Amino acid sequence: RTHVGATASIPLPGTPAPTPFPASAAPASVPHGTSSTLGATGLNAGATGTVVFTSGATTLCTATLPATTCSTSTALAAGVYAVTATYSGDGSYAGSTASTQLTVTQVATSFTVAPAPASVPFGTNPTLTETGLPADATGTVLYMSGGTGLCTAILPTTSCAPTTFFGVGTYPVTATYSGDVNYTGSTATTTFSVTLATTSTTVTSSLNPAEPDQTVVYTATVVSNPGGGTIAFTDNGVPIAGCTAVAVNALTGRATCTTTSPQTGPPLIAAAFNGTPN
Repeated sequence: RTHVGATASIPLPGTPAPTPFPASAAPASVPHGTSSTLGATGLNAGATGTVVFTSGATTLCTATLPATTCSTSTALAAGVYAVTATYSGDGSYAGSTASTQLTVTQVATSFTVAPAPASVPFGTNPTLTETGLPADATGTVLYMSGGTGLCTAILPTTSCAPTTFFGVGTYPVTATYSGDVNYTGSTATTTFSVTLATTSTTVTSSLNPAEPDQTVVYTATVVSNPGGGTIAFTDNGVPIAGCTAVAVNALTGRATCTTTSPQTGPPLIAAAFNGTPN
């Protein structure tokens, strides 16, 4: 019997080569706003696929082979990141993982503060504004003068104005930035001045004209209301008896002088406000 030669083949299972590798962060510590380069070294030159760098559920960056490094975002919050590098594997090389650590540190801050305007009349307040804090900083800027709180700006708002008025004088201001997870707190100082408020005074007569010896009431009104002080009434430059220091009503800003009209000559009535500390 004659036999004809033949061939046959069967598949042999292939085992992907193991791919141990170390992971690194360079630099291992960076300030917030700066990126770090994450790397996977030691993978076979022929390996394909990706290396994904994660910290918990957050993906930091992905390297697609043959690239073995990638950069983190500059927006990473300050903190310590445990980094896991996961190689996906391919048809020839098995997937694997490696780990490293990345630290993102807080950034020191400095800023300036200025009042606008730097000098205000009594009864008004300046606006206090900080300049120089990072645009992505959060937290508050508290403005104080001595032990008195003036106002608080909540970032990204950079300005605020005091809610109470200050007497005439010069006031030191300390602005304190609270800091946040990414930026350290800091302080800045300035001053503002409060000057005398201007006033105007008018005077009216209850009788105009008035006959000689008639009872007449002269009323002086001070604007803006000074809340105190006195008025001196004169007739043709001569002080009117009993009306040389009439108290200004704190509520109305007015003072009244009750007297009799002169017997001779036309009266020329004047009222002079003596001012107050403010």
